[in-house]
Amino acid sequence: DSRTKVAIIGDSYAQDLVNAFFEGEISQHFQISTHYIRAICGNLYLEEDFSSNLAPQDREQCRTLGWYQVPKLIEILQQADMIWLASSWKIWEVELLPKSIENLQRDFQIPVFVFGRKAFGEVQLRKLLKASLEERLKFQNPLDPFHITVNRRMREFLSENQWIDISSLICAEETQCHL
Repeated sequence: DSRTKVAIIGDSYAQDLVNAFFEGEISQHFQISTHYIRAICGNLYLEEDFSSNLAPQDREQCRTLGWYQVPKLIEILQQADMIWLASSWKIWEVELLPKSIENLQRDFQIPVFVFGRKAFGEVQLRKLLKASLEERLKFQNPLDPFHITVNRRMREFLSENQWIDISSLICAEETQCHL
């Protein structure tokens, strides 16, 4: 298969990315392999132990799951042409992402792209259902402050060549989103 091989690694945000990928024609040009890393574990490829950032009750489970130390994942990464990371990023992860990306590029010599968090804000379904079509088209939903903070931090810590800001693709404004 001569298509570009993409390794997509992450949690349910990565699963959403894969679903969106297969909804469009772009999927015809790529061969996808995936690896799931639970959001509670952190999606990082680091040599140092970062488990102190995890909830104490999750640490053992995350160690058992192995993060990136899974032989099948290493095989996927060795065959990939690029790596896409997509997760429900936490602020502590964002601060460690540059080192993680550096390690991935060092060990696999391929580009790494990080997909930011996505959010639509809290949907007020009753309000939307009562609104006219014209009102719905104008409706702006405020985004969660945590989401905004994480995306701002990603903009600080990652280069424009590495980070894909999903929110800016979906929402016209940084703090609000059309439904």
